[in-house]
Amino acid sequence: MSGLRDAARARLGELGADDAPADGLRRATLEIEAEGRVELVTVTLRPDGTLLVSATDGQNDGPHVRAALTLLAAMPTAGGTRRVSMAPPKPSTAPGPWDDGPEAAEDATSSPGTVASVSPLADALEDLMVAAVRHGANEGLGKPAVSEAIARVEEAVAKSPDPRGLTRFIGRLYTMLATRDAAGLARVLDGASRLVSALRRTDLPKEERRRVEAWLGGATRTQLFDQELVEIGREWIAGFKRGALQRRYLVSLHSGEIYREERRRNEPGSVGPCPRKVVAGLAEHHAWSTPSEMRLLQYAVSPEVAEHDWDRLAELALADFGELGPRYRAALKGDPALAEPVVWLAVHDIDVHRLLVFDKNDTALPLRDDPTRAEPGTALAPRVPARDDTGRLARIRQVALGSDAVRCIGGRLSDAGSVLWLEPFALLVSRDGESHFERLR
Repeated sequence: MSGLRDAARARLGELGADDAPADGLRRATLEIEAEGRVELVTVTLRPDGTLLVSATDGQNDGPHVRAALTLLAAMPTAGGTRRVSMAPPKPSTAPGPWDDGPEAAEDATSSPGTVASVSPLADALEDLMVAAVRHGANEGLGKPAVSEAIARVEEAVAKSPDPRGLTRFIGRLYTMLATRDAAGLARVLDGASRLVSALRRTDLPKEERRRVEAWLGGATRTQLFDQELVEIGREWIAGFKRGALQRRYLVSLHSGEIYREERRRNEPGSVGPCPRKVVAGLAEHHAWSTPSEMRLLQYAVSPEVAEHDWDRLAELALADFGELGPRYRAALKGDPALAEPVVWLAVHDIDVHRLLVFDKNDTALPLRDDPTRAEPGTALAPRVPARDDTGRLARIRQVALGSDAVRCIGGRLSDAGSVLWLEPFALLVSRDGESHFERLR
């Protein structure tokens, strides 16, 4: 430790900065070796003047924390040396990610879009990424360092306009840790890293501005007029807590594009059951992650979906499963943390025993249940029978065997073991010449 301090003093001497005042250091992350172990220690100065200290070993009073505090306090070494100070940074007047100009940064303590308010979130996210990487997919779930970092993120994001994107990131992080999915964990952390980089920029290009808006709210939306849509799915998904968000999936009868309507548990949603037909005179659309988000503003709802509308949905369903891989990769490339592609597929055949659906080219796509309920470490491949802890897969078997044909299936795409899977939430079947919709969750 004294070697690092001496080197720092020497460098400061070269820069002519060793007499600068010491009011600018608000947060530091240090890599400390003590008792044969290397840990990262983060020390943050709260606004009230107290210290928040955490280490990747989960201890806040261990040898690594003590060594870090000793270094930061610049206590004299055995030979005795004077304290060295650091110069504070100049106050920033640059606009934040939501601001339109320099004048928007005048009140940095009250505006959710200024650099002063988003930097703590970037720091907290960085701490979370470090803790998650440190413990890895196999051991990260429930580790104190990870749990404490998530709590700091939740505290830091409290002033954001609408942090549903970040809330979902936390839910997906939990999922990857619960299923010990190393590849999935890497993806969601990649997405968080991109957000951290955007939050620390003062010259955000349009694309990065949209990224921040998708995660933290305040989005600039595009208006849509005269849309006819059918809701094909509705589910509660995890955030900071299980079941924190509800998503409703609507298919455009004009284009076949799938939108998501999203709300937090304490927020009202649009009216009507699932399935339903929605005629939207006015809606707003934010095209970032997949599926893109829609807000219904002026609309009429019919709880009954006509046969010709089901026929139209069957026409719009994706008939070639070979297109799923490129679409999935493209979605992940845009935002690997928030992309959760939802598909509506035309089914040529179904194997109710192996739980496979086939397209017109006899390309198979395996089905699986909620991955958070899978056995940790289970190798997933089409030849392995899928677990069915929620009963969805058993329901698919029952409905398929009791119908003339399965016309379409809807669900979320995911991958495990280099295999693309479908987590189904809806079926459209034909029975006695009529279409029947089956909601699975």
